[in-house]
Amino acid sequence: MRFRHPLALILLVVASLGLGRAGDAAERSTKPKLVHGGGENTSGVFHAGADGATWSLPKGGRIMAAAGAELRVFGKPQALVLEPPKRTPTYTVMLLSGVVHADVGEGKSAVLVSASGKLNAIVKRGSMAFAAGGGHSAVASLGGDVLTATTRGAYRKLASSQALELSPEQGATTRGLLAAPRVALPNQVLMAHDGSASLAALSWQSVPGASRYLVEVRGRGLEHPLRRSSTQTQLTAPLGPLTPGHYEVHVRAVEQSGLPGQAATPTRVTVVGAQLPEGGYRDDQGAIRIGAGQTVLFAPVDGLDVATGRDGRFLRSQGAVTLKDERGTSVFFKLPGTVSVARADIAPRGVRAHVDFAPKNPEWPRHTVRARVRLRAQDTRALAGIAPTFRVMLGVEVIEADVQAHGDSYILSVKPHSGPGPWVLRVEVRDQWDVELGRSSVEIVREEKPRRRRR
Repeated sequence: MRFRHPLALILLVVASLGLGRAGDAAERSTKPKLVHGGGENTSGVFHAGADGATWSLPKGGRIMAAAGAELRVFGKPQALVLEPPKRTPTYTVMLLSGVVHADVGEGKSAVLVSASGKLNAIVKRGSMAFAAGGGHSAVASLGGDVLTATTRGAYRKLASSQALELSPEQGATTRGLLAAPRVALPNQVLMAHDGSASLAALSWQSVPGASRYLVEVRGRGLEHPLRRSSTQTQLTAPLGPLTPGHYEVHVRAVEQSGLPGQAATPTRVTVVGAQLPEGGYRDDQGAIRIGAGQTVLFAPVDGLDVATGRDGRFLRSQGAVTLKDERGTSVFFKLPGTVSVARADIAPRGVRAHVDFAPKNPEWPRHTVRARVRLRAQDTRALAGIAPTFRVMLGVEVIEADVQAHGDSYILSVKPHSGPGPWVLRVEVRDQWDVELGRSSVEIVREEKPRRRRR
């Protein structure tokens, strides 16, 4: 594709669109919006802060300025005929120094970046990076459709993974980007023990010509990608937080000018979270504590292999795990075709109800039978919020009992019942989630009347 679009015409068109008119709602809806990072405006030039700056485009896409970049982002798009007869809204960026990335996705809008009017580039689909400083400028095609032109020259397509560099010494030259690093991530499934996880054990091989490396994590759970720059071949600090979800990790080598190299094949990472039932909690070792019969829901597990217990058989999409008894169990997660496994341990809360009867050998109608119920657990956190319920049965009949709280105990009183006896009095204790905590019983006999002596 060839067409002429000198910078003077760019600025003329932008100026003719009437930038800076306040109160125009339609105009505001077409402007790029600063959504991440920040900086300072000085005489119309934006100076990106330490976290850089990201603008979102109304029809999708982003303009991202690296920390320290100096630029001007024009507020109104130009309607350029990039693919006749279609007119594409194109946003203009004047880059004075630093690095700018532009990502427009499927091409509902485009971005034009110009460095001192000497090197211009348009990305109409996909993404590009542009670096400028010290009289040098360069643009890299990171995939998609990128057009470049030097002063008053015709626009030509720049092949993917290629860079066009403009310098006073050599003029315009085309070259390849730095090679993609080989990435190693031993743990591709992470457990969100406290609602989130962090990426830590990530490394890559060095790339000749790289001055540093850029790590980027993308995912639906992130409003903006997480980025980390490192001069070493590994993460030096955890990258996060990552809430439960699916993510992709991208690593690129970066040359001295700031242009990124080719991206390594994205590495998939899944963060698995656990939805605990009422009364469930995590202990100091990270184990999930729930009551027998309760269920933990793990998510997301789509696309993962899941194994429960000791059988070692991995199944697909088994996210609900029920604690069947008091022995506990373990759940294992892994990506198909990988050997690294993430593990979650599920153990009983360990809350037990101890029931003692007084007297130990009751007789009716002589005694009122009292059952003392005490809740015990090795971890006192397991007792927090427990509201026990009591089921009292005489034989097979459910009966009423007077319940009084007494310190750390509950006293259940059952008055004598009529009948020939003997009776079996049973007390069952459950929590408010219907998990059994304990039970006990006592046999009650009919009081024998003293025999009268014969005279």
